[in-house]
Amino acid sequence: VKLRVIPFDDPQLAEGSVDRILLVNTWHHIEGREAYAARLRKTLKPEGRLVIVDFTMSATVGPPADHKLAAEQVIKELRAAGFRVSVLPESLEQQYVIEGRP
Repeated sequence: VKLRVIPFDDPQLAEGSVDRILLVNTWHHIEGREAYAARLRKTLKPEGRLVIVDFTMSATVGPPADHKLAAEQVIKELRAAGFRVSVLPESLEQQYVIEGRP
């Protein structure tokens, strides 16, 4: 596992070099999310996974309501970037978990 601080618009990962990418409470901060997702997709190995955990629209914690993203919006963005998308079962009360596979 490598933790990295990266620029907001460039994952700085080599193509086909990553098994898993986990973004927690971050997706709503990213501008140009579809283009960013497409860059992330290229960095994943063929069996790689992108997992996004973020706040539900009804969450009482997290960012202000106008910064939260519905799970459906995240799914739409990942599909537009070429991912196969699943909503993962979870027990988090105020967050959803979405998985994208190349």
